[in-house]
Amino acid sequence: ILSALQSRAYACVLVDESFGDKTDHGTGHFDLSTLPVSLQAARDNGAITDSTQVVAVHLSHHNPPSAQLRERAREMGVEIMNDLDLIDTAADPAPLRHLVTGGARSGKSSYAEAQAARFANVTYVATGGTRADDIEWQQRIALHRERRPAHWETLETTDVVEAVRSASPTTALLIDCIGLWLTACLDGLNAWGHESDHTIRADALRMIDDLVDAVRDCSSAVIIVTNEVGMDLVPADPGGRLFRDLLGITNARLATACDPVTLVIAGRALDLPRSTP
Repeated sequence: ILSALQSRAYACVLVDESFGDKTDHGTGHFDLSTLPVSLQAARDNGAITDSTQVVAVHLSHHNPPSAQLRERAREMGVEIMNDLDLIDTAADPAPLRHLVTGGARSGKSSYAEAQAARFANVTYVATGGTRADDIEWQQRIALHRERRPAHWETLETTDVVEAVRSASPTTALLIDCIGLWLTACLDGLNAWGHESDHTIRADALRMIDDLVDAVRDCSSAVIIVTNEVGMDLVPADPGGRLFRDLLGITNARLATACDPVTLVIAGRALDLPRSTP
């Protein structure tokens, strides 16, 4: 049935999951081995996207214990709901736009990765580059890679705007991080040592607006990691001040296109309220 769904994306799909790990039932019901196959077929033809709520129903005693079932269903992008929970299908939900910000070693990347893990297909957009001569940087990159699920795709690029514009609606994007993207933009503009050049600032602001527009128009779910650098001492050099100012502007403008916006501090995630107009 799921593989036959086509022609439109559905806001919510209820999927039968009767038999759990029992595969010799000889019925037309799904079990934990056949359900992922049909789900993938539905995703391939666009009936299920990253914005579709997929809920398992008709759960029988053949399924594993609740906690185990929830975890295995989550890996397939399927929810297990409690009795009497309500599902709002009044309108198709917009794709997720989640901005995650925080200071160094705050836990923001780990938090963002946990949010992305609920999607079946994820492309990790790494903006930091490889830095072949920097051993410490390579070690940091290796740690990030080790903790990501093996089935995630990784795209190493500083052209985040193009990555967002070309994203498949069936794949969630996790972008980490905007601070490194901005650094690459300023490198490309030859900004360092020319911080007072108004043309450079204007070009950087246009790049920021292009990014925000791409995020707002993207048909896939987008989770964005950025840095908070404006709550410390004012940088002593002009380059540091330019970077701090532009990153603050980038974060504020991205926040207008995102909901939720989460601040991670000391490993604790705080969802920020919408600003008052």
